[in-house]
Amino acid sequence: MTMTPGIQPYYSYTITDKKGKIIRKSRTYKCRSFLRNFMIMLANGITHYPQTIYANGSSYATTETMKYWDTFSNNNARFTYLNIIVGNGVGAVTPTNTWLSSEVTSLTPQALSIGAVQTRPASDEWPDSNYYDMTKVFTNGTGSPVILTEMGLYIYYYYQYYSDYRPFWILLIRDLFPGQVTVANGQSITLKYTIRAII
Repeated sequence: MTMTPGIQPYYSYTITDKKGKIIRKSRTYKCRSFLRNFMIMLANGITHYPQTIYANGSSYATTETMKYWDTFSNNNARFTYLNIIVGNGVGAVTPTNTWLSSEVTSLTPQALSIGAVQTRPASDEWPDSNYYDMTKVFTNGTGSPVILTEMGLYIYYYYQYYSDYRPFWILLIRDLFPGQVTVANGQSITLKYTIRAII
């Protein structure tokens, strides 16, 4: 796998049966890119200049100007958690995506697991790098196969607007699988994002 210096996300997935036996394990794929929202948040964190975020919820899309550094200085703004989602849409991945093309909510999710930052020394395949993994398990108990085609990583965020708290779902990464991924009834799929900083 060719890797260039910088911060790069990767993803992979594993399908297991009820007993935990591996049915299918993907290779590790390089994500298309972080979305524009990620860069807006990074720019704001560096410059402390108010930025316009493009957020999406289950029934609305909105644009708000928010001061992200308030997260660290007072109670007006807070990040609550990262999360991984799956979908069955096929719309092209673009830098301005604010959500999946078609989110799948019929699978039963477990809590997101975030691993500790680790260092991988240089080898013939990998250069020096620091990385951490985020994994989430979804189980199909619908009684029928579920077809997946996309996945994403988002931050759930709420911001105090006068006396009201407004929730936002801010998509940071979106990816399309190389092909359809079928999760049979009773099977589980473990999705993993790896964020790697390449030296």
